[in-house]
Amino acid sequence: MEESMQQALATHIHVEVAIGRRTFEQVVRGAVDVWGREVDDHDLFVRTAEEIAGRAFADHLAAQAAWPEVTESDRLSMAMIDLAMAGILSRESYTDCLNCGTTEIGGELAKLPGMRGYTFYHHQDAQAAAGGGGVMLAYGATGDGDAATIGAEIVAACRRRGLEAEWDGDARQRVHVPVDWRRRRFGPLAGHPGAPTPPGGPAVPVTFCDYTSISGDDPVDMSVQECRDLMLWLTPHDGNFACYRGRSGPTLQFMWEAGMRLWAETPDLAARCSRGRHVTVDEALELVTLHVRDGGIAPEDLGEARTVPW
Repeated sequence: MEESMQQALATHIHVEVAIGRRTFEQVVRGAVDVWGREVDDHDLFVRTAEEIAGRAFADHLAAQAAWPEVTESDRLSMAMIDLAMAGILSRESYTDCLNCGTTEIGGELAKLPGMRGYTFYHHQDAQAAAGGGGVMLAYGATGDGDAATIGAEIVAACRRRGLEAEWDGDARQRVHVPVDWRRRRFGPLAGHPGAPTPPGGPAVPVTFCDYTSISGDDPVDMSVQECRDLMLWLTPHDGNFACYRGRSGPTLQFMWEAGMRLWAETPDLAARCSRGRHVTVDEALELVTLHVRDGGIAPEDLGEARTVPW
């Protein structure tokens, strides 16, 4: 393989690993999709991509161990979730380009009559952010709404989360959010050949499903940090869920509903019911932290919950 191609391949893979939304297999397959037809020895190319990806994953996981509990990438996700809950459909690393994203989010909005607007950044934006360029948030209003009003809400949401959003008030311009990109990998997103055994500490078995990305059908033990990361990674989309089993108490589970509301509950198998309530992203993170640290939460930890018969 030519040195120039190997360097381009390594750069591509390191950026994809940094973005943090694709598994090892998806990162390698993505590289093959880009260059696979241009190489003479396809098997050699695949082996080289796997070797580069393996080193990139190992380096990324070693680096993230020293990151703060909440990174600027986390703050961006929290702002996006805040916006979704406020009626502005939000998506991260959404489709490949601006035109595709605008078209696809229009299709989603057609099924969500309660949304006032939308915002997203696409995969090329994520690549730029991983390279130090920050993200560019596209946005718009639904119906007769005012796009500039949506833009102002996006700026305010980012700033409430400690991010310095930049925008001149022109609805024709996207919102620029400078971000020190640090996106953790966890569970199946951290797995790679030769991955070390996770460090000890409190952990619970977790299953989840993100219909827009990947699912974790088989329980995977996750630490407090990983469980928090999963909550921020999960796309606000009807039916997406995360289920955190308890070591010594009931299961804690979350599900996104069509109205961009996040439902939290603890099921009671014996009584054939659940106790739960709608929560904010901050409340969800607090519950997850308590659940993993203590091995399970009590129903009263949910606060003013209601009982839902099965």
